[in-house]
Amino acid sequence: MGTPPTAFLIPVHPIVELGFFLCAIGLGVFLLSPPFALVGAGAAALTLLLLQGRSAGRLIGAAVPLAAVVALANPLFVPLGQTVLFTYAGGRPYTAEALACGATVAALLAAVLWWFASFNRVMDTVKLLYLFGRFAPAVSLTLTLVLRLVPSFGRRVSAVAEARAGIGLGRGSGTKVPAIARVREATVVLASVSAWSLEHGMATAGAMESRGFGTGRRTAVPCWSFRWRDGAALGLMGALAAVVVAGAALGATEATFFPRIAMPAAEPMFGASLAAYGLLLLLPVLVMGRERLRWHFSRARR
Repeated sequence: MGTPPTAFLIPVHPIVELGFFLCAIGLGVFLLSPPFALVGAGAAALTLLLLQGRSAGRLIGAAVPLAAVVALANPLFVPLGQTVLFTYAGGRPYTAEALACGATVAALLAAVLWWFASFNRVMDTVKLLYLFGRFAPAVSLTLTLVLRLVPSFGRRVSAVAEARAGIGLGRGSGTKVPAIARVREATVVLASVSAWSLEHGMATAGAMESRGFGTGRRTAVPCWSFRWRDGAALGLMGALAAVVVAGAALGATEATFFPRIAMPAAEPMFGASLAAYGLLLLLPVLVMGRERLRWHFSRARR
């Protein structure tokens, strides 16, 4: 029967995908409330899992300890709140309110990291150049170079390390190798890769200058056409985001941590804002989940 693909990238206009990530990241940063933080982190993790499959587990697992450190360390720097869990260092309080605030911030941090990972998976360089190339060619080029810097740098590090090991210069990375030798080897590899990257950047700049980059009106091939469903998707996301913004403006999404934890009242605006926020963030999950079910049904009928 086979296995389903790890990602279902629905063919929509790039402006729709960019609008979704702007809403998800932009709203999530300003909604410092435990319910909204939990919904945001859960939706971001589900979206990343559907996009990258099993390979997303490593990134999700790496963000969890980071979030735990942020949550547990916050009461050490913010000794506020009335519910003292214990004292340390001569009576300095470790409060539940500061811990809850740190956990909320940690959930927001993890959600932002996972959203950016999904953004890097969906919005490739071709889409960014298509969206921003005509209006801001320098900005689009900078974004493209930044997005490809980390994976390209990692591949070059691996290539240099393997080349040095092949000619007998590598020191290895095992536990039997002294720490000083490992540091020296890492320094040599880093210096080689940095020089390689600088040389490549100069060659790229020279090639682009010789081709007349930025000297005339920029043209682009329209790879995507804006259809009615793209407009409907933008309208739906705009309506859901407007409900969340209205709830935030009316104070329905606020949560107070000090001196005591006070959650928003269970009023209709709070429920509407939370439901709209959850539906907005789960739109990719719903669409990709539908495509996954359709794939299973099509395989079952064969």
